[in-house]
Amino acid sequence: MNNNYSLFSDTLAGSFRTAPDPSLSSTKPISFIFAADLGGQKHCRQVDRGGYTIFELMKELSPDFFIANGDMIYAADKCPIEGLSDDWKNIPGNFSGIADSDVNWTNIEQVHDTYLRHWQYNRADPYLRDFLQNTSMYSQWDDHEVINNFGALWPYWNSFNKDRGGYTNIVNKGREAFFNYSPIDRNPNDKNRIYRSFNGGPYLDLFILDGRSYRSPNSMADTPENNKTLLGNKQLQWLEQGLKNSSATWKVISNDIPILVPTGANASILGRDGWAKETKQTFRLKLVLR
Repeated sequence: MNNNYSLFSDTLAGSFRTAPDPSLSSTKPISFIFAADLGGQKHCRQVDRGGYTIFELMKELSPDFFIANGDMIYAADKCPIEGLSDDWKNIPGNFSGIADSDVNWTNIEQVHDTYLRHWQYNRADPYLRDFLQNTSMYSQWDDHEVINNFGALWPYWNSFNKDRGGYTNIVNKGREAFFNYSPIDRNPNDKNRIYRSFNGGPYLDLFILDGRSYRSPNSMADTPENNKTLLGNKQLQWLEQGLKNSSATWKVISNDIPILVPTGANASILGRDGWAKETKQTFRLKLVLR
């Protein structure tokens, strides 16, 4: 552990709303907010605003809960004082991007320290702290909690980085940091499991997916023979069965991967990162409930 960090946090009083009792009939409405992608592409905590003021507006809505839909840090990016435009000045972050050449992926302490600094920077934001002090949160990860367009089971990041050692370290340490900063009750049978479901009373079932831990390589050809997957068979079966068994009026699926928007630079080499393959492709997601 780096000696610059304390093992103890400040003590703060907070409050949160618990989910309705599913055995009781209730007509009370449920409201929630979902959001993602915090502090990416050098759009970090602005100096003139004192931070991420969007969370102040979110708090005013007084939601029952908040779904952090992934990318709650941008581990591969930096937060220099100069943002992407002349009118955007950042509160500077003292960290490198995990993809930078000065970060040695085989140095576990340095990798750990890099992720820790990213999380500490975002969680030090006063607006986010105040929001989380008063709002329940369901956490989900996507790629930027580790590195852009990654898959946890892959032997290396992408075809441009086959010879860069330590890829497993960044996956493990990125996941570890995510769990350390997320209110998730670890599954005793699978401590790395992120996908899970919650019941919000007779009207709502919430399913949170994990599109990073079990996916096929992006660069694998999108052919029927390859039978590519984003969720993995076990998670997909869990989702299908959960939807089939649900008697809730609303079944909300929180999916961290873009469905209709093709994503990923150098797609001809690296492959697409989301569900859609081509911009003009008609896309249809079909869940067969047997």
